[in-house]
Amino acid sequence: MKPAATNRTLDVHLYVSKRRGPHRRRYPSESGKRTASKPRCTKSYIAKDIHPLWDLQMNKTYLAIAIVVIIIVAGAAYWYMTRPPEAPKEVVLTVPRTGDVMTLDPAESYSVPTHEVITPVYETLLRYDPHNTSRLIPCLAQSWEVSENGLSYIFHLRNDVYYTDGTKFNASCVIYSFNRTLSLGLGPAWVISAIDISKCSVIDAYTVNITLQYPYAPFIYALAAQWGPLIVNPSFVQAHATPDDPWAHEFLKGNMCGTGPYMLQEFVPGDHVTLVKNPNYWGGWTGNHVTKIYMPIIEDSSTRRLRLEQGSIDIGLLNLEDAIAVNGTQGIVVESLPSLNNLMIFINTQKGPLQNKLVRQALSYMFDYQGAMQTIRHGQGSQARGPLPRELWSWDPECPQYSFNLTKARELIEQAGFRPQDLNLEVWYVGTIEEERKSAELLQSAAAQIGVTITPRGVTWAALMQV
Repeated sequence: MKPAATNRTLDVHLYVSKRRGPHRRRYPSESGKRTASKPRCTKSYIAKDIHPLWDLQMNKTYLAIAIVVIIIVAGAAYWYMTRPPEAPKEVVLTVPRTGDVMTLDPAESYSVPTHEVITPVYETLLRYDPHNTSRLIPCLAQSWEVSENGLSYIFHLRNDVYYTDGTKFNASCVIYSFNRTLSLGLGPAWVISAIDISKCSVIDAYTVNITLQYPYAPFIYALAAQWGPLIVNPSFVQAHATPDDPWAHEFLKGNMCGTGPYMLQEFVPGDHVTLVKNPNYWGGWTGNHVTKIYMPIIEDSSTRRLRLEQGSIDIGLLNLEDAIAVNGTQGIVVESLPSLNNLMIFINTQKGPLQNKLVRQALSYMFDYQGAMQTIRHGQGSQARGPLPRELWSWDPECPQYSFNLTKARELIEQAGFRPQDLNLEVWYVGTIEEERKSAELLQSAAAQIGVTITPRGVTWAALMQV
């Protein structure tokens, strides 16, 4: 049994960023206006007893000097008016990854540290409205229709989209991408598993029909997910495919070519990822924008906090304790915002006593939800109702909640045919995430009161993702 390392109990998320003076340093300031200098005073002199020839020569000299000065000034003005504009200043955002970036393949990525690298590069047909997450807005698809039986989804695509290698995006790219994800069958494939790829079809270059195996109400929302439905470049994949690896999975682990606003500049596994602006992005670049995103891998929150205080990173992604500690520090902004994150403990239903539903229910009664809110979350957030965050479509406010009840937990274990002391379980968590460690220890302490043994085990993010 292991907790979800990528989630939080919060319906509130803390964002911590560095402020440098009245303006962030990554936005270029306006240049000052040029002002003409005030002309100097001149004096006139009357020459006496000057030979007429000399006077003529002097007049010619003054005229020549005047002509030269006028030519020089005119040339300077011409150069000033015609010189090429200065190159825009580089605007760098430094935001750390809180865990290892193990793959850049969108058909494999299934972790927060990784998908935050991938989603600026690869896009989806639709996206969530940032102002109302229960609403979808267009992305690569401009509009869509759903058949009355809920099996057919027709998408009308943008016709002005190019991948970063210059290849044009079209309807066949959509079917190819979904087929690739489903064929590889890795972590995020379940998000679009309702698709019947054999019945999907290209209607024309910019219209595609996606057919499902069965009606699935959340499907349209699944197409805006950060895992599963991202659109790859078929020609980029095929150029690096091999007989043993027809989907170029190994190559795409370290390389990206998408339609998004950013593109990969450098990926050093275990160290950092650098993304740079896609100058040909179909969404355009009006106004001030970040031109480079530098993502160093810094798994320890205390280290991220120190780097934030030093000013070497712009966003901290700190754990709650560190965020509270820096709140109020000059130049640092701590924001508390609604979040899509839940802290969930995933249970291996195929192993030992956990195959029994009653034992799994007993575990749900062993967790002290309100205690966690007060001692671990410091009053931030609320107990979840079901697996969906309240900000998402289909969240049900009437979904029943478990409560902390050790008596009920013992009864369920005995109904399942076990004694509490028969249960000896492990809880895996990411060792660098304090909230997960404290949650595992809270469950361990409560379970011990009725004789159940739970052993917390802190591991690396990479190890957890291999379980």
